[in-house]
Amino acid sequence: MQKKLVVWIIAGLLLVGGLALALTPKGGSSAAAGSWPESRDISNAELKDFVAKGARLIDVRTAGEFTGGHIEGAGNVPVGDVTSKSGSWDEKTPIVVYCQTGARSLNAFQYLRTHGFEHVYNLPGGVSGWDGALVQGAGSTPAGGSAKGPALGKPVMYDFASAT
Repeated sequence: MQKKLVVWIIAGLLLVGGLALALTPKGGSSAAAGSWPESRDISNAELKDFVAKGARLIDVRTAGEFTGGHIEGAGNVPVGDVTSKSGSWDEKTPIVVYCQTGARSLNAFQYLRTHGFEHVYNLPGGVSGWDGALVQGAGSTPAGGSAKGPALGKPVMYDFASAT
């Protein structure tokens, strides 16, 4: 009797394992997904490459910081708004997040990864480590965030001690 039970348990495990393998997506869920590496921190050069390949670029700093200077092509969604704004985003579209130094964007990165986004990348040095040009002004905000902030030429105060 025990021998039959062991055989049935093994058969059941093999069946479940086979179903799991059969239902696992092959090569990602979108046409270009196979060309995207696993979610991780990326370099400046990789950011440029990823954006050229169609990744969504999101600046998670405040609207004032964004207006003061951001990476070209970025949309502004302050880190506190990522939870409410990301619900309308395509989870299959690769996303690169950045902030001033990488701390706030790490929070956004972790949130997006745990909420089903397949390809999320973080620029760990943020704008402080960016080696390219910055665009000043509100620009376009394709990420669906706010781009309102102080007008250029007005002073902006940054509190680096409490940045998260």
